[in-house]
Amino acid sequence: MAVVTGAYILKAGASTHRDVEAIRHRPDTTAFAPLRAPLQAALEQAYRAAGQSREEATQRAADAAKGRIALPVLSSFLAAYNAQAPAAQQVDLPPQDADYERGLPWLALGKTRLFDAIGSRYFVVKDSFDLFAALRGLDGIGSAYGSEQAAWLSKTLSASDANWKVIASSVSFTSLVLDLARPELEAPAAMRRQFYLNVDQWDGFPQERKQLLDNVFDRAGGVIVLSGDIHAGFATQHSAHTVEFTTPAVSSETLKRILARSVGGNPDAPSRRTGEHMVAQLDELLLHGFDALRYANTDHHGVGVLALDGAHVDVRFLELPGEACQQRLYDDPRRLRALSQERRFAVARASMQIKRVR
Repeated sequence: MAVVTGAYILKAGASTHRDVEAIRHRPDTTAFAPLRAPLQAALEQAYRAAGQSREEATQRAADAAKGRIALPVLSSFLAAYNAQAPAAQQVDLPPQDADYERGLPWLALGKTRLFDAIGSRYFVVKDSFDLFAALRGLDGIGSAYGSEQAAWLSKTLSASDANWKVIASSVSFTSLVLDLARPELEAPAAMRRQFYLNVDQWDGFPQERKQLLDNVFDRAGGVIVLSGDIHAGFATQHSAHTVEFTTPAVSSETLKRILARSVGGNPDAPSRRTGEHMVAQLDELLLHGFDALRYANTDHHGVGVLALDGAHVDVRFLELPGEACQQRLYDDPRRLRALSQERRFAVARASMQIKRVR
């Protein structure tokens, strides 16, 4: 049956794995057994409204009603049930101030709808996700790379005597953090917190990323990570031994335009206004949110060109504004050159510090 949990964080003082397990596996209570049927009915209706078949909705609702559920979520579904049920069948909502178990629900990550990328893939509450990732780390989750690939990478880098070790990564190691508590964004109270913009990259695997950066890349030294697939360009000083250059999208929609389109479709005026402020200041917010970031450009297309010798690396981002990739400019190279801009960075092997040249 559903067990109500009243908080979004683990019980204070739960600092060891044993403490955490005790909280997770506390025996279920029967105090809220009468709420199971109306909860399941409300869940089934919500799943049907989200596009599930009757059979799928019934099964999903039954499974969800058996597990633990956050108090605000339970109250919301029961309120929806009461709104459509005859007066004689309506149920009392659980009291808000009872002594409930404490837990970490998906709601704490920012997930407020059954099937939605917000709070699961995009715009994930940072503090909650960091705690969730730490708990998963205690559970011994598998490597994103897989043990064989991770071992090969570590062995190959540690055995190399090359001045430079260039690693191509399909996704970026650069953390994308947005602090919506900044006053100029005028965010509603519920949004005034830090968010990971996207955990469908290494932000989603913080423990393994740290292990790779600290124990593999930094130990090897002279590591240059070349990455992409985030529709934006970044230069990142991860440490005194590891730098990263994330190339912008060649022709796919830029990150800023993706966010602007998403914000424009938000029906809630206050949060839409905050989103508009966020999009306008996106590069600045990302630079503010991650100290290692040295350059951010979220509204240009482009390619990256890297040249290196034994002592120096030169990196150029050749960039075009978003609208340029919506036009045919093959026959007008002069105009194309006028629209383009070059951002240039240099790294000396002796210092491993990114320097902006242009």
